[in-house]
Amino acid sequence: MSSWYEVKANSTGTFRFRLRCPEGRMLIESSAYDSKNDAVGAIERMSQVCASPDRYKRVIHSSGKNYFSLKDKANEEIITSHLYDSERARDQAMELIAQMGQSKEVKFI
Repeated sequence: MSSWYEVKANSTGTFRFRLRCPEGRMLIESSAYDSKNDAVGAIERMSQVCASPDRYKRVIHSSGKNYFSLKDKANEEIITSHLYDSERARDQAMELIAQMGQSKEVKFI
């Protein structure tokens, strides 16, 4: 079993996607997109660039916690991670997403 993306409609009529690992655990969740097609387009952009380390921006939140964002080839932000307690945890998450994010499987729920 491999990783996959799932696209879900929100109660507000917008859509978001999640990347899931083979065990089903959610690795990252996107912000809201106006349409299902926009969410699918973001997945395609993410799967194209997620293996490129230069597409990730490492950031420290004002609270002192670590997070990252991933930008596409046009330098537009695709995703922003949640907050991590350490740089090591953030970097491990980035490595995992770089591997799992290359999935082409999309499920609509």
